[in-house]
Amino acid sequence: MSALEDATVDLWGKDCDDLQTGISITDGVASGTLKYVADYTSAGFDMSQGTNFIVLKATVSEGTTVKCKFNSKTTTLDEDGIIVLQMTEAKKSLSAVFEATNEVGDKNSVEVKLSGLTLAAE
Repeated sequence: MSALEDATVDLWGKDCDDLQTGISITDGVASGTLKYVADYTSAGFDMSQGTNFIVLKATVSEGTTVKCKFNSKTTTLDEDGIIVLQMTEAKKSLSAVFEATNEVGDKNSVEVKLSGLTLAAE
């Protein structure tokens, strides 16, 4: 599990640099700054009060399926392994749990705690 660092990846009309800066994951805890975003409607997020986002990437071998459980919702990642999570101060107490299942059914889970993030204000 890592923070997405490729600024050229199109994330539904935003670049990674538009959303976050200095993100790293050390000992299962994400740290860095999530920028305040007021206009990210193309991704289908609820932007009624503006918000912050973290972009994470799961790098796994071909044929492996990755699911992310965050805020009581489970999402299956596309082949690119990228997920954008909408953050609020209340969600900082949560973790994102990633479960990878390979072709023979072996599973591996990784938990990323979000408590180390700084959410920039408007």
